[in-house]
Amino acid sequence: MACGNRAADEFLDSYESFADKYVLCMKNLKNGNSDEQGLKDMLGELQELQMKAAEVEGEFTTAQKKRYVEITQKISTAAMDSY
Repeated sequence: MACGNRAADEFLDSYESFADKYVLCMKNLKNGNSDEQGLKDMLGELQELQMKAAEVEGEFTTAQKKRYVEITQKISTAAMDSY
């Protein structure tokens, strides 16, 4: 974890874990393997993360903002590569 706001670091750890699962899910979808329940679970997790993000986003240090952007880019790239 980076130095700074602990709640923000915990959020970023959760967000990165979600991103890793999302990337794997998108690769599976691209290969024709879909898991409807897994997708539903991810949507629920994403909603929780969005609420947490709203709570901590204004408290990010510069390093935490950079990490947030990098994770978001990982998700965006996976979404674009799945088509």
